[in-house]
Amino acid sequence: MEATGCSVIIPDGFVLSDNEGVFLNEHYPLETGIITYTVTETGSGEVLTNSERENMPEETEVDSATELTQEFYLETMQAAMNEKYGTDVGYQILEFDNIKIDEYPGYFIDASYQKDEQTIHQMIYIIISKYKTFTIIYSQASDDDFTQVFEESASSIHVY
Repeated sequence: MEATGCSVIIPDGFVLSDNEGVFLNEHYPLETGIITYTVTETGSGEVLTNSERENMPEETEVDSATELTQEFYLETMQAAMNEKYGTDVGYQILEFDNIKIDEYPGYFIDASYQKDEQTIHQMIYIIISKYKTFTIIYSQASDDDFTQVFEESASSIHVY
């Protein structure tokens, strides 16, 4: 299914940062609540004729985004986070579930890692449509308590 967009309600007390799609708690960096919203184009959206479709290699038909595995995600994120911070941050997945939001497939990932001797907890929602992938990441340090507002925000996610 093709989606045109995804919406989410950003909780009170979070403001848009200078980085597109990144919302920080109004008391950042004293309180480390961060919400990141990204849209990734996953296909051209080009319409093919039946003849063109028949002549495509079979592997072209596979949508690998809907076949994400916990192991692949873990390996990818461990490498990316270790490179970003220049050290092993102990990235780990606590929960990895297949989900559906408004009939669109996706994943919920509960993860954590170490940054500057503090545990960062993430709730990650990845929603997949035919030509777009929507990712919403809720991050907080272990000594902050945004879990309830993050869960309320996550319950407002809609794909259309």
